[in-house]
Amino acid sequence: MNDIKGEIKKNEALQGNQGTVEQVTSFLIRATILALFLLLIAGSWYLASKNSLKRINDNIIDVDSQLVAYQDLDKELVDFQGAIANIDSAMKQKKNYSGIFKEIANVIPKEAYLSGISIDTGGKVKIDGTASGLSSMARVLVAFNQDKDDPTKPNKILKSVLLSNFALSGGKVTFSLSASAAPEEVK
Repeated sequence: MNDIKGEIKKNEALQGNQGTVEQVTSFLIRATILALFLLLIAGSWYLASKNSLKRINDNIIDVDSQLVAYQDLDKELVDFQGAIANIDSAMKQKKNYSGIFKEIANVIPKEAYLSGISIDTGGKVKIDGTASGLSSMARVLVAFNQDKDDPTKPNKILKSVLLSNFALSGGKVTFSLSASAAPEEVK
């Protein structure tokens, strides 16, 4: 009987070992599945973070290129504002010399005609012309020195009119006058 009891214990031991083997095998299978699942999650996270980093890097490159473009635009804006300031300054300092031509056309006697007019930036005027005689030349000098509407007053636009050149030839008088212009008096 001892043999039978020994055999039963042996079978029980083998069955106990077999249950332990099944438990260990079951544990190893679960651990392997869990490890594979964790590897899958880690791989997905790695790929997602790699794509995110690439997108972030691409965005940084885009922002850098836009920043360079904005800096160029900012420089152009500063240059443009400087140009506008220069134009504005020039417009404020601008003198209306066109009124001088109108005044000259208004006061020149009919028996005289002009061959040249020049005005420099300082307002100095030079007038070249021809008069039909000495009396016409005298009317030219009076016309440029006096206000046409009120001959008792000096010309408001042409100041300090001087006869700078004079020649008599064949009854005609060629002349050159110099004057200072006051374009701010032009109406």
